[in-house]
Amino acid sequence: MLRENRLKTLLNDSQMDLTSVLLTSEGLELASQLCLGKLQEFNSVPEYIVCHSISSIILSTGILTQAKLKEVTLQVSVLQQFYTPEGIETLFANLPPPNSRVIVVTDLINTGKSTYTVAEHFLEKGLTVAGVLTLVSTSEQGRNYLNNSLRVRIKFILNEHSLS
Repeated sequence: MLRENRLKTLLNDSQMDLTSVLLTSEGLELASQLCLGKLQEFNSVPEYIVCHSISSIILSTGILTQAKLKEVTLQVSVLQQFYTPEGIETLFANLPPPNSRVIVVTDLINTGKSTYTVAEHFLEKGLTVAGVLTLVSTSEQGRNYLNNSLRVRIKFILNEHSLS
């Protein structure tokens, strides 16, 4: 609870600029420790965590550091989407092998649609999306959208009610 309260303070002090909080050593360490704890609440720790934004890449790097300290083996896979004149191009870095169990790590859920898109891409590649882990959830509607469309477990560290 002390870590959550300190992270809330950092977020409020930064006027909710999550990226700037994650770029501080204290913010990244707090967020990473909290996320690793939540990851361990899933039925089993996944082999891969998946990220799709700059902030979630930073967060995943911190989670990997904390995991090594606790001797938990994780790998990171990155999905990046680019908008081109021909449409959306999706690039993967370190795509897990088919049938791997992954958890999508995201820094922020608003509507849930970008997280849904990422999870759908991994499902299309034959992976099992076991859940979504988010640092901050600003919308119950976004969480409900993910629950109803993906039917996966969603764990979040902070929600909109805990930030005020």
